[in-house]
Amino acid sequence: MESGLDDLFAGVVGVVINWASHGFQFNGTGLAYFGTGAAAGIATLYGGTMAGAAVLGVGNSVTGQVSARGWNSLDIGQVFSDTGMSLATAYIGGQITQGLSPAPARNLLLIQLI
Repeated sequence: MESGLDDLFAGVVGVVINWASHGFQFNGTGLAYFGTGAAAGIATLYGGTMAGAAVLGVGNSVTGQVSARGWNSLDIGQVFSDTGMSLATAYIGGQITQGLSPAPARNLLLIQLI
């Protein structure tokens, strides 16, 4: 796509998936999940699945912790753990998808909207 429409599309897909998975909250926490989803979608477009998973893991971990306990209780170890889990599930999901359907899986991971 031209004119940044691919960026917009990737961001919107990320927003819808992440914001929906956290209940479409109309507050500061919902806005943070909204932004995390947009950033993860764009990171996936430019950096691949693992980049998107890393952004999602960090963003969702920080958002969840801060909304529950405030900034002073942010546990960086938990952020690393959550991000590791996000990366692991992205990797394992990709491997399962490739094993079930090798050619379409590669094509889906490499889609570039023109």
